[in-house]
Amino acid sequence: MRFHLPIVFLGFMFIAHPLAAQQDYAPDRPGRTIPTTIVPEGSVAFEAGFSWSRAEFTPRAPERFQSEVPIYRHDIWLLPAGLMRVGLGEGFELRLSSSHTRWLWEYDPDYFDGDNVDDPWLEGSDPGVAPLHVAIKSALLTERGWIPNATMVAGLSVPLTGTPAYQVTYLAPDFALAFSHTLSPSLTLGYHVGVRWDGEIVNPIGYYAASFGVAVSEDLSVFVEAFGDLPGYAPPQHAVDAGIAWNAVGDLTVDAAFGLGATDPEETSSNPRWLSIYTMDYFAEVGVSWRLMLW
Repeated sequence: MRFHLPIVFLGFMFIAHPLAAQQDYAPDRPGRTIPTTIVPEGSVAFEAGFSWSRAEFTPRAPERFQSEVPIYRHDIWLLPAGLMRVGLGEGFELRLSSSHTRWLWEYDPDYFDGDNVDDPWLEGSDPGVAPLHVAIKSALLTERGWIPNATMVAGLSVPLTGTPAYQVTYLAPDFALAFSHTLSPSLTLGYHVGVRWDGEIVNPIGYYAASFGVAVSEDLSVFVEAFGDLPGYAPPQHAVDAGIAWNAVGDLTVDAAFGLGATDPEETSSNPRWLSIYTMDYFAEVGVSWRLMLW
């Protein structure tokens, strides 16, 4: 399954005939919702951002503690996360992405080992580069009445292309369908659903996002959004965010966003799952997007 799914996904992308190219190119940044626009043929878009997120877990009155204190926290920095989009044909683009990640973590081992020995906090840092992610995006439908714009994205995280801390053992495929509706000249609704594998665990991870975007002016837009992951082997993780994008000049756009976690990480549990403890509390990001014509 690990080896055949990537081939099926990419094969489907190549044989799927785009019904129409989505017009009015828009950057993928900021936010998590995949836009339905496609980079025009012959053009290349570069999108890069810097982001920070924090998670902190404080159990509620655990038996072995007299007061509520944090027992785990981490900060994750993406410095930067980059995406290159290449328009290969009408309604068809190639996508290459990766990021430099720095994960700073610390936790109190006393909460987990239960040996009644007062141990010092453990802390560490995991810097490194994420594996190269190669994807293809194809237009499927053009909006007409109640029928939305629709695109399909399929890709792979490639083994042996990242540093050891973030390496994937197996091909890690992902697949998503994205849709958008024009609700008024200044208001749009976008959403997507997808599934991915992390390159280590056989169980798939579902994911989703939905956003409302408002064009405040010709060069300024804002959005609000909800998104999350639905792993089959851990509790779901949900979040909300809002952001702004400004078309500074030509095809150069700058953006910023801020978000909050919306998931309770099982704080009442005496033995919470690690993936729940990792649940994001809040994050912030800034970025820039630039497009140019090559042919």
